[in-house]
Amino acid sequence: MTREKALMNAEEIREIMNRFGMDIDGMSDQEVCEMAEDLHNDLMDELTQEDEMSYHGSYGDDTDSNMADMERVESLESEMESMRAQMEEMRDMMMEEMDMMEDDMMDMESQMASLRDEKKSLEKRLEKIEDEPKEPDTHAETIN
Repeated sequence: MTREKALMNAEEIREIMNRFGMDIDGMSDQEVCEMAEDLHNDLMDELTQEDEMSYHGSYGDDTDSNMADMERVESLESEMESMRAQMEEMRDMMMEEMDMMEDDMMDMESQMASLRDEKKSLEKRLEKIEDEPKEPDTHAETIN
């Protein structure tokens, strides 16, 4: 799981972990996502071991317990897959949002450049006007 995916939907991961009675208060989003990834990997390892045991034959008498464990593993695995899909969707949405923000920034930079050019033009016009000789306001001023 990449860091982008891991950080996408930590709130949903927190909700699922809380549902299963895990105490994750005080953990950062990064830590919660890493814990979820570790749990998923552990579950996948257990599934692999269960598959090997069923292939070679089970040596225990507690098949009901194994079935319950297997069902729980499958349920958790299903929820993890769902979380992965949601995290990917969130990542895609964030990437789209970042692209839009980048486009907006480019537009703003272009507008700023245009405004700077316009300001320079206005400053030049103002200098020209200030350099022109001032016409008298009244007839009396023309006599002096």
